[in-house]
Amino acid sequence: MRLAKRGAAAAKGQTMLGIIAIVLVVLWLLGFLAFHITAAAIHLILVIAVILVVLHFLRGRRG
Repeated sequence: MRLAKRGAAAAKGQTMLGIIAIVLVVLWLLGFLAFHITAAAIHLILVIAVILVVLHFLRGRRG
């Protein structure tokens, strides 16, 4: 019974993270289109940060 609850909670958490990611990407694109000139540097830093986070998770924990 506990394993079923954990699985459901994990699936719910994954769904919530997916929704949050989609909302952030949409808002990012809207911001990029609306404030193209003034926010270009912020968007570049955001893209670099996302790439670094993805690389961190792909490499896994070392040591």
